[in-house]
Amino acid sequence: MDANTNLTSIRGDLQKITERLSQLRDSLLDFEYLFCETYLKTWNGKRSAELAGLAGDEHQLSIQAWQQLGKPRVQEYIHLRVLEAQMSADEVLYRLALQARGTIEDFYTIDANGQPLLDLRTAKKYGLLSIVKELIPTSNGWRVVLYDSQAALAQLGKFHALWTERVLEIDPDPDDVESLERRSTRVATLLDSARARRDIQTHNSESSVDS
Repeated sequence: MDANTNLTSIRGDLQKITERLSQLRDSLLDFEYLFCETYLKTWNGKRSAELAGLAGDEHQLSIQAWQQLGKPRVQEYIHLRVLEAQMSADEVLYRLALQARGTIEDFYTIDANGQPLLDLRTAKKYGLLSIVKELIPTSNGWRVVLYDSQAALAQLGKFHALWTERVLEIDPDPDDVESLERRSTRVATLLDSARARRDIQTHNSESSVDS
């Protein structure tokens, strides 16, 4: 499945969701619409009922929130609004993935003489023109500049939490004598431990040979 097909699928589903949301919006009463939109921001039924203008104490507001969330049109509206946000995010992620995977070879073919020829028709056919940042005219034809694939990979990596930034612990003042002494002591302790383990292993090996 090419990029055009994937984006068309995402956009097609998103359009259907948007159309259905418009229908539901017309069917919702004003306080129901306010309740839904507030609930989508707070995920707090009682608070949403209060901000939607429903009256009552905390117990009554909780009951009214439960009643609102039990209405089929309210449930569908909230569900589709969540899907709408998800589909929009999917398109962003898909475009980033295209940029991350894109290479200059997607835009050139090689002729019989082994020379590269710019082929935007094929790139358009597979929905890859969106990863072109610039087309620059030169004396030898057009030069294609793509979006930075490493930057796109970095954005995708952050989204998927593939790495986290770590701060190395560094002594505040490398010239501080006390800090240097602490480090020297730590290194010496580690070396002593390593020597001790080596001596034990050597002693055990010699004992095994003698026996």
